Amino acid sequence: MASDRQQFARAYSHWEKLGTDGHFSVPVEIGKTAIVSSLFTDEEPNTLLGDTELASFREEAKALAERIYQNGGTPELAIDASRNDITSLVQDPEVATMYVVGNGSLSTLILGIEERYDWYNAATETTHLKRGLFVQRQCGGLTRTLNVPLGLFVVSDPRNVFAAVGQDFYPLSLDDEENSKIQQVFKTPIITHSAIKDIARDDELQPRFIEEHEDLDGLNFLRLMRLASTLPKITTDDPRIPQFRETQLLPPLHGDNFYKRFFDLKVAYDGKATHLQTSYLRMSKERFGLDLEQFYRDNVSLCNSIYDVVMRLQPFEELTAANKKLLQMEAEGKIPIGKSEILNSATSHPLGINAIGIYLRDELNPLLELAYALLEDLTPNAPFYTR
Repeated sequence: MASDRQQFARAYSHWEKLGTDGHFSVPVEIGKTAIVSSLFTDEEPNTLLGDTELASFREEAKALAERIYQNGGTPELAIDASRNDITSLVQDPEVATMYVVGNGSLSTLILGIEERYDWYNAATETTHLKRGLFVQRQCGGLTRTLNVPLGLFVVSDPRNVFAAVGQDFYPLSLDDEENSKIQQVFKTPIITHSAIKDIARDDELQPRFIEEHEDLDGLNFLRLMRLASTLPKITTDDPRIPQFRETQLLPPLHGDNFYKRFFDLKVAYDGKATHLQTSYLRMSKERFGLDLEQFYRDNVSLCNSIYDVVMRLQPFEELTAANKKLLQMEAEGKIPIGKSEILNSATSHPLGINAIGIYLRDELNPLLELAYALLEDLTPNAPFYTR
Protein backbone atom coordinates (compact mmCIF):
# COMPACT_ATOMS: atom_id res chain seq x y z
CA MET A 1 0.00 0.00 0.00
CA ALA A 2 1.33 3.43 -0.92
CA SER A 3 2.51 5.68 1.89
CA ASP A 4 0.85 9.02 2.65
CA ARG A 5 3.73 10.80 0.98
CA GLN A 6 3.44 8.64 -2.15
CA GLN A 7 -0.32 9.14 -2.37
CA PHE A 8 0.11 12.88 -1.96
CA ALA A 9 2.79 12.98 -4.67
CA ARG A 10 0.58 11.08 -7.13
CA ALA A 11 -2.43 13.24 -6.37
CA TYR A 12 -0.40 16.42 -6.71
CA SER A 13 1.09 15.28 -10.02
CA HIS A 14 -2.38 14.50 -11.40
CA TRP A 15 -3.73 17.85 -10.15
CA GLU A 16 -0.80 19.76 -11.67
CA LYS A 17 -1.18 18.00 -15.04
CA LEU A 18 -4.91 18.76 -15.22
CA GLY A 19 -4.14 22.43 -14.68
CA THR A 20 -1.27 22.50 -17.15
CA ASP A 21 -3.40 20.77 -19.81
CA GLY A 22 -6.24 23.25 -19.27
CA HIS A 23 -8.83 20.81 -17.94
CA PHE A 24 -11.19 23.03 -15.94
CA SER A 25 -14.87 23.20 -15.19
CA VAL A 26 -17.07 25.86 -16.71
CA PRO A 27 -16.77 29.27 -15.01
CA VAL A 28 -18.56 29.70 -11.69
CA GLU A 29 -20.96 32.24 -13.19
CA ILE A 30 -22.53 29.66 -15.51
CA GLY A 31 -21.71 26.47 -13.65
CA LYS A 32 -23.90 24.35 -11.40
CA THR A 33 -23.44 23.99 -7.65
CA ALA A 34 -23.60 20.38 -6.49
CA ILE A 35 -24.84 19.68 -2.95
CA VAL A 36 -24.16 16.20 -1.63
CA SER A 37 -25.69 14.77 1.56
CA SER A 38 -24.66 11.41 2.97
CA LEU A 39 -27.05 8.62 3.97
CA PHE A 40 -24.83 7.54 6.88
CA THR A 41 -25.75 8.18 10.51
CA ASP A 42 -23.54 7.15 13.39
CA GLU A 43 -26.66 6.61 15.47
CA GLU A 44 -28.51 3.30 15.33
CA PRO A 45 -30.18 3.09 11.88
CA ASN A 46 -33.98 3.19 11.68
CA THR A 47 -34.27 4.79 15.12
CA LEU A 48 -35.58 8.19 16.12
CA LEU A 49 -32.06 9.55 16.65
CA GLY A 50 -30.74 8.09 13.41
CA ASP A 51 -33.70 9.33 11.39
CA THR A 52 -33.41 12.77 13.02
CA GLU A 53 -29.76 13.10 12.06
CA LEU A 54 -30.38 12.04 8.45
CA ALA A 55 -33.35 14.41 8.24
CA SER A 56 -31.10 17.25 9.44
CA PHE A 57 -28.58 16.47 6.67
CA ARG A 58 -31.34 16.45 4.04
CA GLU A 59 -32.87 19.69 5.29
CA GLU A 60 -29.46 21.36 5.36
CA ALA A 61 -28.82 20.32 1.76
CA LYS A 62 -32.25 21.56 0.65
CA ALA A 63 -31.75 24.86 2.47
CA LEU A 64 -28.41 25.32 0.71
CA ALA A 65 -30.04 24.60 -2.64
CA GLU A 66 -32.79 27.13 -1.96
CA ARG A 67 -30.29 29.80 -0.95
CA ILE A 68 -28.15 29.19 -4.02
CA TYR A 69 -31.24 29.38 -6.24
CA GLN A 70 -32.39 32.61 -4.59
CA ASN A 71 -28.95 34.08 -5.28
CA GLY A 72 -29.21 33.25 -8.98
CA GLY A 73 -27.27 29.99 -8.98
CA THR A 74 -28.17 26.56 -10.35
CA PRO A 75 -28.16 23.96 -7.56
CA GLU A 76 -27.96 20.23 -8.19
CA LEU A 77 -29.01 18.12 -5.21
CA ALA A 78 -27.69 14.65 -4.44
CA ILE A 79 -29.63 13.62 -1.32
CA ASP A 80 -28.53 10.32 0.30
CA ALA A 81 -25.72 10.23 -2.24
CA SER A 82 -23.91 7.04 -3.19
CA ARG A 83 -20.23 6.82 -4.10
CA ASN A 84 -21.21 6.74 -7.79
CA ASP A 85 -23.31 9.89 -7.34
CA ILE A 86 -20.36 11.76 -5.86
CA THR A 87 -17.93 10.51 -8.50
CA SER A 88 -20.33 11.61 -11.22
CA LEU A 89 -20.51 15.14 -9.79
CA VAL A 90 -16.74 15.34 -9.27
CA GLN A 91 -16.27 14.36 -12.93
CA ASP A 92 -18.97 16.68 -14.30
CA PRO A 93 -17.33 19.81 -15.78
CA GLU A 94 -20.71 21.59 -15.68
CA VAL A 95 -20.40 21.53 -11.87
CA ALA A 96 -18.14 24.39 -10.79
CA THR A 97 -18.78 24.35 -7.02
CA MET A 98 -19.44 21.54 -4.53
CA TYR A 99 -20.84 21.30 -1.01
CA VAL A 100 -20.77 18.09 1.03
CA VAL A 101 -22.99 17.50 4.09
CA GLY A 102 -22.76 14.58 6.50
CA ASN A 103 -20.53 12.75 8.95
CA GLY A 104 -16.81 12.57 8.39
CA SER A 105 -13.47 14.21 9.06
CA LEU A 106 -11.31 16.73 7.24
CA SER A 107 -10.20 14.02 4.81
CA THR A 108 -13.27 11.88 4.25
CA LEU A 109 -17.06 11.74 3.95
CA ILE A 110 -18.58 8.66 5.58
CA LEU A 111 -21.08 6.88 3.32
CA GLY A 112 -21.66 3.70 5.34
CA ILE A 113 -20.33 1.56 8.16
CA GLU A 114 -17.53 0.28 5.94
CA GLU A 115 -17.64 2.86 3.15
CA ARG A 116 -15.83 6.18 2.85
CA TYR A 117 -15.36 8.73 0.10
CA ASP A 118 -11.78 9.75 0.73
CA TRP A 119 -9.61 12.64 -0.41
CA TYR A 120 -7.56 10.20 -2.50
CA ASN A 121 -10.71 8.89 -4.21
CA ALA A 122 -11.62 12.44 -5.17
CA ALA A 123 -8.08 13.33 -6.22
CA THR A 124 -7.65 10.34 -8.54
CA GLU A 125 -11.17 10.31 -9.98
CA THR A 126 -11.40 13.93 -11.02
CA THR A 127 -11.07 14.60 -14.75
CA HIS A 128 -10.81 18.37 -14.48
CA LEU A 129 -10.38 21.08 -11.83
CA LYS A 130 -13.38 23.00 -10.55
CA ARG A 131 -13.14 26.77 -10.69
CA GLY A 132 -15.44 27.32 -7.71
CA LEU A 133 -15.46 26.38 -4.04
CA PHE A 134 -15.37 23.01 -2.33
CA VAL A 135 -17.15 23.43 1.02
CA GLN A 136 -17.02 20.62 3.58
CA ARG A 137 -20.02 20.96 5.93
CA GLN A 138 -18.99 18.10 8.20
CA CYS A 139 -16.75 17.65 11.22
CA GLY A 140 -13.15 18.48 10.39
CA GLY A 141 -11.39 16.04 12.69
CA LEU A 142 -7.65 15.58 12.21
CA THR A 143 -7.74 11.81 12.36
CA ARG A 144 -4.65 10.91 10.31
CA THR A 145 -0.95 11.50 10.13
CA LEU A 146 -1.61 13.38 6.86
CA ASN A 147 -4.91 15.27 6.94
CA VAL A 148 -5.52 16.17 3.30
CA PRO A 149 -8.83 18.05 2.93
CA LEU A 150 -11.39 16.04 0.99
CA GLY A 151 -11.76 18.59 -1.80
CA LEU A 152 -8.18 19.82 -2.11
CA PHE A 153 -7.35 18.20 -5.46
CA VAL A 154 -10.84 18.74 -6.91
CA VAL A 155 -10.48 22.52 -7.18
CA SER A 156 -8.15 24.60 -9.32
CA ASP A 157 -7.10 26.80 -6.40
CA PRO A 158 -6.46 25.37 -2.89
CA ARG A 159 -7.71 28.66 -1.44
CA ASN A 160 -11.19 27.60 -2.55
CA VAL A 161 -11.39 24.76 0.00
CA PHE A 162 -13.44 25.60 3.10
CA ALA A 163 -13.86 23.36 6.15
CA ALA A 164 -14.15 23.27 9.95
CA VAL A 165 -10.51 22.28 10.38
CA GLY A 166 -9.90 20.31 13.57
CA GLN A 167 -13.37 21.04 14.90
CA ASP A 168 -16.73 19.40 15.36
CA PHE A 169 -19.51 20.88 13.25
CA TYR A 170 -23.15 20.69 14.33
CA PRO A 171 -25.10 23.50 12.62
CA LEU A 172 -28.73 24.11 13.53
CA SER A 173 -29.29 26.24 10.43
CA LEU A 174 -27.32 28.02 7.73
CA ASP A 175 -27.24 31.17 9.86
CA ASP A 176 -26.30 30.11 13.37
CA GLU A 177 -22.88 30.82 14.87
CA GLU A 178 -21.67 27.27 14.20
CA ASN A 179 -21.23 28.18 10.53
CA SER A 180 -18.36 30.51 11.46
CA LYS A 181 -16.23 27.36 11.91
CA ILE A 182 -16.24 26.87 8.14
CA GLN A 183 -13.13 28.77 7.11
CA GLN A 184 -10.71 28.98 4.21
CA VAL A 185 -8.20 26.18 4.80
CA PHE A 186 -5.25 27.53 2.79
CA LYS A 187 -3.98 31.03 2.12
CA THR A 188 -1.66 30.20 -0.80
CA PRO A 189 -2.36 28.77 -4.29
CA ILE A 190 0.36 26.12 -4.06
CA ILE A 191 0.22 23.38 -1.42
CA THR A 192 3.12 21.17 -0.38
CA HIS A 193 3.27 17.96 1.64
CA SER A 194 4.75 19.89 4.58
CA ALA A 195 1.89 22.41 4.44
CA ILE A 196 -0.58 19.55 4.92
CA LYS A 197 1.48 18.21 7.82
CA ASP A 198 1.39 21.67 9.39
CA ILE A 199 -2.40 21.48 9.72
CA ALA A 200 -2.05 18.94 12.52
CA ARG A 201 0.72 20.95 14.21
CA ASP A 202 -1.55 23.90 14.89
CA ASP A 203 -2.49 23.35 18.52
CA GLU A 204 -5.28 25.91 18.34
CA LEU A 205 -7.08 23.82 15.75
CA GLN A 206 -6.91 20.52 17.62
CA PRO A 207 -10.09 19.55 19.51
CA ARG A 208 -7.90 17.96 22.19
CA PHE A 209 -10.51 17.65 24.90
CA ILE A 210 -12.87 15.81 22.57
CA GLU A 211 -10.18 13.50 21.19
CA GLU A 212 -8.72 12.61 24.58
CA HIS A 213 -12.06 12.10 26.32
CA GLU A 214 -14.26 10.79 23.52
CA ASP A 215 -15.41 7.75 25.50
CA LEU A 216 -14.37 8.66 29.05
CA ASP A 217 -16.44 6.95 31.75
CA GLY A 218 -18.84 5.60 29.14
CA LEU A 219 -19.66 9.04 27.68
CA ASN A 220 -19.21 9.49 23.94
CA PHE A 221 -18.80 13.24 23.71
CA LEU A 222 -19.06 13.52 19.95
CA ARG A 223 -22.40 11.71 19.95
CA LEU A 224 -23.70 13.70 22.92
CA MET A 225 -22.65 17.00 21.38
CA ARG A 226 -24.42 16.07 18.18
CA LEU A 227 -27.59 15.40 20.17
CA ALA A 228 -27.24 18.69 22.03
CA SER A 229 -26.77 20.54 18.75
CA THR A 230 -29.49 18.93 16.64
CA LEU A 231 -32.40 18.18 19.00
CA PRO A 232 -35.21 20.77 18.75
CA LYS A 233 -35.30 23.63 21.24
CA ILE A 234 -37.51 26.56 22.17
CA THR A 235 -36.64 29.67 20.19
CA THR A 236 -33.99 32.02 21.51
CA ASP A 237 -36.56 34.84 21.70
CA ASP A 238 -38.99 32.88 23.90
CA PRO A 239 -40.21 35.35 26.57
CA ARG A 240 -39.90 32.68 29.29
CA ILE A 241 -36.11 32.44 28.97
CA PRO A 242 -35.30 34.84 31.87
CA GLN A 243 -37.65 32.88 34.15
CA PHE A 244 -36.20 29.51 33.22
CA ARG A 245 -32.64 30.83 33.43
CA GLU A 246 -33.30 31.99 36.99
CA THR A 247 -35.03 28.82 38.22
CA GLN A 248 -33.03 26.28 36.17
CA LEU A 249 -36.21 24.19 36.17
CA LEU A 250 -38.39 22.67 33.45
CA PRO A 251 -42.15 23.27 33.19
CA PRO A 252 -43.94 20.72 35.42
CA LEU A 253 -45.59 17.81 33.64
CA HIS A 254 -49.37 17.90 33.67
CA GLY A 255 -50.81 15.22 35.97
CA ASP A 256 -48.86 12.33 37.38
CA ASN A 257 -49.84 8.68 37.66
CA PHE A 258 -51.27 8.10 34.19
CA TYR A 259 -48.07 9.47 32.67
CA LYS A 260 -45.93 7.29 34.93
CA ARG A 261 -47.88 4.22 33.80
CA PHE A 262 -48.07 5.23 30.17
CA PHE A 263 -45.20 3.05 28.96
CA ASP A 264 -46.82 -0.02 30.59
CA LEU A 265 -50.00 0.85 28.75
CA LYS A 266 -48.23 1.27 25.41
CA VAL A 267 -46.45 -2.09 25.53
CA ALA A 268 -49.71 -3.77 26.55
CA TYR A 269 -51.45 -2.18 23.57
CA ASP A 270 -48.65 -3.50 21.37
CA GLY A 271 -49.07 -6.98 22.85
CA LYS A 272 -45.60 -6.96 24.42
CA ALA A 273 -46.42 -6.48 28.11
CA THR A 274 -44.62 -8.46 30.79
CA HIS A 275 -46.56 -10.53 33.31
CA LEU A 276 -46.14 -7.78 35.91
CA GLN A 277 -47.43 -5.08 33.55
CA THR A 278 -50.41 -7.22 32.54
CA SER A 279 -51.22 -7.93 36.20
CA TYR A 280 -51.21 -4.21 37.03
CA LEU A 281 -53.56 -3.35 34.18
CA ARG A 282 -55.86 -6.23 35.13
CA MET A 283 -55.92 -5.03 38.75
CA SER A 284 -56.80 -1.52 37.62
CA LYS A 285 -59.72 -2.87 35.62
CA GLU A 286 -61.03 -5.28 38.27
CA ARG A 287 -60.57 -3.06 41.33
CA PHE A 288 -61.38 0.37 39.93
CA GLY A 289 -63.35 -0.38 36.76
CA LEU A 290 -60.73 1.43 34.69
CA ASP A 291 -59.82 -0.39 31.47
CA LEU A 292 -56.66 1.44 30.43
CA GLU A 293 -56.08 -0.80 27.42
CA GLN A 294 -59.55 0.05 26.13
CA PHE A 295 -58.81 3.72 26.76
CA TYR A 296 -55.76 3.41 24.52
CA ARG A 297 -57.80 1.70 21.79
CA ASP A 298 -60.52 4.36 22.00
CA ASN A 299 -57.98 7.19 21.82
CA VAL A 300 -55.23 5.61 19.77
CA SER A 301 -54.24 8.75 17.84
CA LEU A 302 -53.86 10.81 21.02
CA CYS A 303 -52.00 8.05 22.85
CA ASN A 304 -49.65 7.46 19.92
CA SER A 305 -48.87 11.18 19.88
CA ILE A 306 -48.04 11.03 23.59
CA TYR A 307 -45.82 8.02 22.98
CA ASP A 308 -43.97 9.82 20.18
CA VAL A 309 -43.05 12.69 22.50
CA VAL A 310 -42.20 10.30 25.34
CA MET A 311 -39.72 8.55 23.05
CA ARG A 312 -38.23 11.88 21.98
CA LEU A 313 -37.72 12.76 25.64
CA GLN A 314 -35.29 9.88 26.03
CA PRO A 315 -32.33 11.57 24.27
CA PHE A 316 -32.93 14.67 26.40
CA GLU A 317 -32.90 12.55 29.56
CA GLU A 318 -29.66 10.98 28.32
CA LEU A 319 -28.15 14.45 27.92
CA THR A 320 -29.33 15.46 31.39
CA ALA A 321 -27.72 12.38 32.95
CA ALA A 322 -24.50 12.98 31.00
CA ASN A 323 -24.43 16.61 32.12
CA LYS A 324 -24.66 15.57 35.77
CA LYS A 325 -21.86 13.09 35.20
CA LEU A 326 -19.69 15.80 33.62
CA LEU A 327 -20.13 18.00 36.69
CA GLN A 328 -19.05 15.10 38.87
CA MET A 329 -16.06 14.35 36.63
CA GLU A 330 -14.99 17.99 36.76
CA ALA A 331 -15.26 17.98 40.57
CA GLU A 332 -13.09 14.84 40.66
CA GLY A 333 -10.47 16.38 38.37
CA LYS A 334 -11.09 13.93 35.51
CA ILE A 335 -11.77 16.71 33.01
CA PRO A 336 -10.46 20.30 32.84
CA ILE A 337 -12.24 23.03 34.79
CA GLY A 338 -15.04 24.54 32.71
CA LYS A 339 -15.45 21.53 30.42
CA SER A 340 -18.59 20.41 32.26
CA GLU A 341 -20.39 23.03 30.16
CA ILE A 342 -19.49 21.32 26.88
CA LEU A 343 -23.01 19.96 26.24
CA ASN A 344 -24.76 23.19 27.18
CA SER A 345 -22.40 25.10 24.88
CA ALA A 346 -23.11 22.69 22.02
CA THR A 347 -26.77 23.76 22.01
CA SER A 348 -25.88 27.39 21.11
CA HIS A 349 -28.84 28.35 23.31
CA PRO A 350 -28.87 30.55 26.46
CA LEU A 351 -30.69 27.81 28.40
CA GLY A 352 -28.38 25.00 27.28
CA ILE A 353 -29.86 21.51 27.18
CA ASN A 354 -32.87 22.65 29.22
CA ALA A 355 -34.08 24.38 26.04
CA ILE A 356 -34.62 20.89 24.60
CA GLY A 357 -36.55 19.68 27.64
CA ILE A 358 -38.77 22.77 27.65
CA TYR A 359 -39.54 22.31 23.95
CA LEU A 360 -40.56 18.68 24.48
CA ARG A 361 -42.63 19.39 27.59
CA ASP A 362 -44.38 22.16 25.69
CA GLU A 363 -45.40 19.47 23.20
CA LEU A 364 -46.29 16.86 25.81
CA ASN A 365 -48.32 18.87 28.31
CA PRO A 366 -51.27 19.76 26.01
CA LEU A 367 -51.53 16.09 25.03
CA LEU A 368 -51.50 14.96 28.66
CA GLU A 369 -54.05 17.60 29.55
CA LEU A 370 -56.39 16.26 26.88
CA ALA A 371 -55.81 12.66 27.99
CA TYR A 372 -56.56 13.52 31.62
CA ALA A 373 -59.75 15.32 30.59
CA LEU A 374 -60.91 12.16 28.79
CA LEU A 375 -59.94 10.02 31.78
CA GLU A 376 -61.76 12.20 34.30
CA ASP A 377 -65.16 10.58 33.76
CA LEU A 378 -63.64 7.09 33.79
CA THR A 379 -61.88 7.35 37.13
CA PRO A 380 -64.47 8.09 39.85
CA ASN A 381 -63.02 5.24 41.92
CA ALA A 382 -59.39 5.99 41.09
CA PRO A 383 -58.94 9.77 41.12
CA PHE A 384 -55.18 9.39 41.71
CA TYR A 385 -54.81 8.67 37.98
CA THR A 386 -55.65 12.26 37.12
CA ARG A 387 -54.32 14.09 40.16
